[in-house]
Amino acid sequence: MSSEEPENIWKKSIDVIRRKGCGKGEPKTLLEKLRWVTLGYHYDWNSKTYSPDHFTPFPEELHSLSHKVAAACGFPGFNAEAGILNYYRSDSSLGIHIDESKLDHTRPLLSFSFGQTAVFLLCGTKREDRPTAMFMNSGDIMVMSGPSRLLYHAVPCIISAPAGNMLPPCLGQRLETEAQDDDIIQSVSEEDWDVCSWYMQTSRVNVTVRQVLASGQTFPSSQASHLSTDSCEKSEKGTPKNKKRKSKPGYELDT
Repeated sequence: MSSEEPENIWKKSIDVIRRKGCGKGEPKTLLEKLRWVTLGYHYDWNSKTYSPDHFTPFPEELHSLSHKVAAACGFPGFNAEAGILNYYRSDSSLGIHIDESKLDHTRPLLSFSFGQTAVFLLCGTKREDRPTAMFMNSGDIMVMSGPSRLLYHAVPCIISAPAGNMLPPCLGQRLETEAQDDDIIQSVSEEDWDVCSWYMQTSRVNVTVRQVLASGQTFPSSQASHLSTDSCEKSEKGTPKNKKRKSKPGYELDT
């Protein structure tokens, strides 16, 4: 995907969203159809590899945030090299899976949640192990490190917000003028923020960040490291074949 395409998805969607009514039969915009985006080292869902040739600069602000969060949790020197954004709609789910890696496991995996609440299932080292269910609310950060990196986990469903409380208050507030020195805030107009607010009323955005290589480590000669990472929920196109999505309550196992 070229650097212009993500911007085009936004531009092609916002005007339609601003004109949207309440009818359920209206066609979905590209933004509403979007299910996942990769950052930094881009994961190849087919070969399950990372490659030094398939890379774009990791967002500086997210890198800095991840570094600080990891350090606060006892992991100094964390280097954010790859990220996945999963876009969950109200009917989305993530099948039970495990993140396997032949590389370094001493670095944690960071997970940031925004928008609507999700049910997160943390299982054991076997699929049949009884899961522990927990809510992942907007603003929650999960750090998976050590043995937890090799536990099965899933997101079976998104919890719809109660009527009249569709969006967490912190996401519904308009941008304050005194905060406009920040480059990120400057790039978001009030009109764009209205679209973001509308989107988040029925959606969840989850950002997972990981360090691909240990300190001093390089990619193998094949120029790819075989890793299994978080998959996105099933979409109409481009869905990883080893993940399933269930439309009814509950979750399914990988095939």
